[in-house]
Amino acid sequence: NQNILLNKEMHHRVKNNLQMVSSLLELQSEGINDSHALSALKTSQNRVHAVSMIHQKLYSKGQDMGDVNIKELSEDLSKYIADVYFNPKIDVKIDIAIPDQLKMDIDHTIPLSLIMNELLTNSFKYAFTKAISGEISIEISKTLDKYNFTYKDSGPGFDISQNSDSGSLGMRLIRILTNQLGTDGKWNNQRGVHYAISF
Repeated sequence: NQNILLNKEMHHRVKNNLQMVSSLLELQSEGINDSHALSALKTSQNRVHAVSMIHQKLYSKGQDMGDVNIKELSEDLSKYIADVYFNPKIDVKIDIAIPDQLKMDIDHTIPLSLIMNELLTNSFKYAFTKAISGEISIEISKTLDKYNFTYKDSGPGFDISQNSDSGSLGMRLIRILTNQLGTDGKWNNQRGVHYAISF
């Protein structure tokens, strides 16, 4: 089918362009000694990689625009972030509860994967620094015409009032992406981070 071939070629080119941006960020980080600057570059690189993964899957699977296997993507993204922030002193278990064949169109997959990227990054950077083990759970289901996404970690949680729009870029980005999905997120961070959306 000509349309499928054109879509594959488009995803291949987008993936390659995003990988080039990621490589440029990697090169930019060389020679920088400031820890805050290095952290910002690494986080930006992770965001680019999250979107690149989507286009890689659409290209390699020969899938059409509305056919992203969300379980595979969530597993790959979780593994990538876990590898980036790997700490041999902390054992982090990631439980992913998503139906094997659950699909999602690219317009919803991109913001959701970026939300997952921010939440995973936050957990690995801050939730388990004073622990020898930790747990993260990601659950996505579909009921009728809605997707339901829930993210939890076993860290100490945080004060949402100190991490609002005036706070970190990650928190602001999560809010923007959630609005892009046409919904509001629900936080419950008294016993670890707990974030849920339906869209």
